[in-house]
Amino acid sequence: MKHATILAAAALMAYVPYAHAGFVGPSAEPVVSVEEAKKMPDDTHIILKGYIENSLGGEKYVFKDNTGSIEIEIDDEDWRGLNVSPKDKVEIHGEVDTHLMKPTDIDVDSIQLAK
Repeated sequence: MKHATILAAAALMAYVPYAHAGFVGPSAEPVVSVEEAKKMPDDTHIILKGYIENSLGGEKYVFKDNTGSIEIEIDDEDWRGLNVSPKDKVEIHGEVDTHLMKPTDIDVDSIQLAK
């Protein structure tokens, strides 16, 4: 019985979402504006603060700040249970993704409510 209880507890813990924990302090990733992000080299790690205006379908969204708008891609697992509306200010960590035939966009690694 004791063994079954331990197995049941371990199985339950495997399904409980983990809290995002880690270092809180200065980052090597700069906080930039949308206008600045559009001019940065491919694969540059950045932080953007602003609002998700709307969904473009799938994992694509329009993000905006006071300098402009840019398309972002947020993989389903990167939401980590967060729900936001266009009224919620968010902070996204991601990488600049430049293309030859379409505008620069941002591949989001993580998203959270902005402080």
